[in-house]
Amino acid sequence: MKNKILKHFKKKYSSSPIDVNEKEIQLLIERDCECDNCSESIFKLDDFPNIDIEKKEVLCEDCYNHHYIDTCVICEESYNLSELPDIFPKSPFYYIGTQNKSGIYHALQYPVFSAACGGLGDTYIWWDSLELVCSMEDFLKSHDPELRSDFSEKWKEFLEDKSVEYANYIGVCCYDEAIKVSNYFPKIEDFRHQ
Repeated sequence: MKNKILKHFKKKYSSSPIDVNEKEIQLLIERDCECDNCSESIFKLDDFPNIDIEKKEVLCEDCYNHHYIDTCVICEESYNLSELPDIFPKSPFYYIGTQNKSGIYHALQYPVFSAACGGLGDTYIWWDSLELVCSMEDFLKSHDPELRSDFSEKWKEFLEDKSVEYANYIGVCCYDEAIKVSNYFPKIEDFRHQ
């Protein structure tokens, strides 16, 4: 099996050679050369599988992305979820709507969202559990000048549409930007809905 694995990697990835060490080969053999999650054979994959010796895990690119990678809904930058241990408990997200100030928020306590049993019905946002980091207007004004026009145009329609409310989690990329904005613009004390 070892020779089959080495031959496969040499042939399949000849344009960008990948060295597979003995421990990785052994783990692949232990896993029957399949993704731990979807059982797809590594010999059928278009991309090199993610082999994690410490976790004793073999994942195809799709399964790895599903478990470990997320994409920020604002800037569409991908980030590894393992990079979030310090901020992830704060659950940074954006909110655009009429119920409260449109902006970037983070959690002070939980729950943050709740919904009717079974996910049917409206979702309720617990505003007392949240803190505004910066307004969406200030966030959009401050974003990278090279991206600003495309970026702002994309979000302009959300800000102008007063009939719909939007809320979604964001990545560390935009959360860090929101923190910088909050330190630059005057502190806004409280936009909680009364």
